Amino acid sequence: MNPNFMKAWKFCQEHHKGQFRKYTNEPFCLHPYRVMKFIENNALVYTTDMLCAALLHDLVEDTPVTLDQIENEFNANIRNLVFYCSTISPPQKGMNRKQRKQKDLEHYMSGPGEAQTIKIADIIDNVPSIREHDPAFAKIYIQEKCELV
Repeated sequence: MNPNFMKAWKFCQEHHKGQFRKYTNEPFCLHPYRVMKFIENNALVYTTDMLCAALLHDLVEDTPVTLDQIENEFNANIRNLVFYCSTISPPQKGMNRKQRKQKDLEHYMSGPGEAQTIKIADIIDNVPSIREHDPAFAKIYIQEKCELV
């Protein structure tokens, strides 16, 4: 097994420690693990960097970890893949949800195919629990993600 992959898995677990998924209350690190496994099991082509980035894809959004830390711990390619999987428009004054999601869509589309593959696997893992536990929001979420895909 690639040492960077094991390092990414441990980094993911360490920095998501104490975080739990909305709706299911499962340890958060299981989500990036499922995203990584989806890519490993379904992508026609993938790299170790993609699998590492899948494990790290939520760190910048959900923890104090920065892109610079990811680059220093791993490499510039993994950093860039995580960057293109991360939302760039958190809720802020002056932008409604539709405007923010459009900005995020443009960001995702400008990224490499590897990052887009990770983002699609992320969406695939998110949809079932949102649909089951929050049907009203699921309609909005799924429509937004269909536009993204």
